[in-house]
Amino acid sequence: MPPWTADNSVGVEFHNNRALSEEQIASIVAWVDDGAHEGEGAATQAPPDFVDGWQMSSPDMIVEVPPFAIPSSGTVEYTYYIVPETFTEDRWIRSSELRPSNIEATHHLLAYVRPPESSYFRDYPLGEFFVPKPGGRARAEGESNFQWRQSIGGYAPGQNPGEAKFPDDQAVFVEAGSQIVFELHYNSKGEPMIDEPRLGLEFLDGQPATRRLGGAVIDRDFVITRNAATHRVDASVGIKQDVTLLSLTPHMHLRGKSWEFHAIFPDGRTQVLLSVPAYDFNWQITHFLADPLELPAGTIIESSAYYDNSADNVHNPDPMSPVEWGDQSWEEMMVGFFDVAMDPGMDPESIFGAATRR
Repeated sequence: MPPWTADNSVGVEFHNNRALSEEQIASIVAWVDDGAHEGEGAATQAPPDFVDGWQMSSPDMIVEVPPFAIPSSGTVEYTYYIVPETFTEDRWIRSSELRPSNIEATHHLLAYVRPPESSYFRDYPLGEFFVPKPGGRARAEGESNFQWRQSIGGYAPGQNPGEAKFPDDQAVFVEAGSQIVFELHYNSKGEPMIDEPRLGLEFLDGQPATRRLGGAVIDRDFVITRNAATHRVDASVGIKQDVTLLSLTPHMHLRGKSWEFHAIFPDGRTQVLLSVPAYDFNWQITHFLADPLELPAGTIIESSAYYDNSADNVHNPDPMSPVEWGDQSWEEMMVGFFDVAMDPGMDPESIFGAATRR
């Protein structure tokens, strides 16, 4: 079964919790100790019926990327594809599902909305694959995050789009004239391969009760010490308006060891949101809160990421070198993604800011 790497003894509860109970674990251990005998035929259960195709109900729109050729060897740089067509009217996206056709070679996929007049890849071609020049992903000076781009879907190993259960009256806003930008990242696997990503979108009629918005705690300036068994990197973000926390997703690469999310409330109270004591790059899990948590204005979301850059880490590409931020798996990242719900009339640029303690 898919693993569950979070520590259930601390933090909030998640509706996609896959952990076995102590009773279930004891039953399995007793069965194995007894010889793992097959049960009687009448007592066996039918295997689960896995969904073949879209896990969402039925996409209102399907956006396809042309076949991308994955080389048999070498580094595959981040590659982008801008869909030439635009949204002809304002839309509210209730759910999305981004699916690779080649899971084996896929490092991750992301889909962004590029609002009209955005500087994001302004000088790059439409309808063609391209690798940006150094610095080519930066936004124009003074341009806000939400004038620039907004995530509307993603795929990474271990994520299950069927686990996302957001309320029917909650959606992501897309302005008329916006375009979709795909970010594609693959690993070569020793033979030429092809991937044909597809993005399914389901729309909501009318304005929702709440607008869903993505945020992140991030540090790009760390340097992980060579041969360090435990190296800590902290990052935080301030919440400037009343919002509701919906989900949490830690992201590191091959040296990722453990992760913690905390909320520091305006009254000084600290609450553990999520603890992942054994981070696994192959199972990048989004944790969906069973009971969305109210975050009053002035709350701080804080993350601590721990890395194992020692030779004891069997996945470590090079324990004798310090490690900095980078796109590739043998480099590192420190990003704690989260989703919040906000009043649809709020300015999204007013939600996040510097973490200021009182």
